[in-house]
Amino acid sequence: MVRLDGVEGPGASDVCLDETGAKWACGLQARAALHNLLAGSTLYCKPRQSLGPDQYTSRCVLGSVGGSNWTDRDLAFLLVELGWARPTGTMIERLAPYARAAQQGKLGLWRGDWSIAPPARVN
Repeated sequence: MVRLDGVEGPGASDVCLDETGAKWACGLQARAALHNLLAGSTLYCKPRQSLGPDQYTSRCVLGSVGGSNWTDRDLAFLLVELGWARPTGTMIERLAPYARAAQQGKLGLWRGDWSIAPPARVN
């Protein structure tokens, strides 16, 4: 299993609350956004840290490894920019401007200020 280095996002089964408190399938929508980003692209991942047997944090880019600015193709950056992930750890400072822009634009999970519903509220 690969976990993107420096970002976190919802689980596929997570349900979020929008700004009015209404529930929406944020995990499924985040998964669909990831699928759309990957569609028709080649994904290259470089393991960064082992999390256990067959589990790693990785930096992943779309397309070829060389070339233009890393932010054009870095999967973590793209997910933060679209509001489907937020920066953590060493990537907070580097990705903060893009996370703020997504938050201000109410993109992705920011349409509900990253409010993931507790399991008791999902049903």
